[in-house]
Amino acid sequence: GLFRIYDEFRLPDNLGSLFSLEDTRGASPLIVERYRRLLQDVPIERAWQLLNVKYVTTWRETLNVPSKIVMAEGDGESATYLHRLIDPGPRAWVVHGVEIIPGDDQAVERLSDWQFELLDVAILPEKLDAPLAEAEDVASARADATTVRWVRRDPVHLELDVALPADGLLVLGEVHYPGWHTYVDGSPVPTLRANLALRAVSVPAGQHQVEMVYRSWTVPAGIVISVLTLLGALLIIALSLRKGHRTSDGPA
Repeated sequence: GLFRIYDEFRLPDNLGSLFSLEDTRGASPLIVERYRRLLQDVPIERAWQLLNVKYVTTWRETLNVPSKIVMAEGDGESATYLHRLIDPGPRAWVVHGVEIIPGDDQAVERLSDWQFELLDVAILPEKLDAPLAEAEDVASARADATTVRWVRRDPVHLELDVALPADGLLVLGEVHYPGWHTYVDGSPVPTLRANLALRAVSVPAGQHQVEMVYRSWTVPAGIVISVLTLLGALLIIALSLRKGHRTSDGPA
């Protein structure tokens, strides 16, 4: 199934790339600031739940959440334990409640509150344009009528089939970043930022197809700049060769 691993300095940095495992650290030393805060400023066990972490490699024999040791190696300070979390969070889920918290510091504080139900309520930095279902409508809807099914998932294209008995907010354990475009049944909708650093989208009641596609203006801009730079370099070389040829044909 879909899951991430979390490593506490026990495995090589490129392990995820070598074995096609999704590591919370990613494959680059660069990291989005809000995502960094989610990993460092929020209790890590709560970040694990938001990020669909299922396996943890650590020197700790026990964790603060239920887990099972599936591998142990070494002794004392050199020991390494591989934990499988008993109840890992999903990669995508639906909520019907939101809290509007504009400031990042306040969002971190709220996410750190163990009384805050991470999978029932989402934190947004600004008010939703699309309304959510009223509490009584959610209460009367069958909980098992909500389904989220992954159809496609690659680095630049996500696709899910979502069925909701009442208007809700689809939250994904994926990092929010400029350049992601979201579509519900083919129509463009805003890509929202939820829970400090994750992505979300408003979805009305019913059966819908949700797509997220990464298209950043920096990619075509970079291509154009590279092509112009290459053409400029070729032009300079051509002019230099022409000038050198004329010099060689001149009087001695």
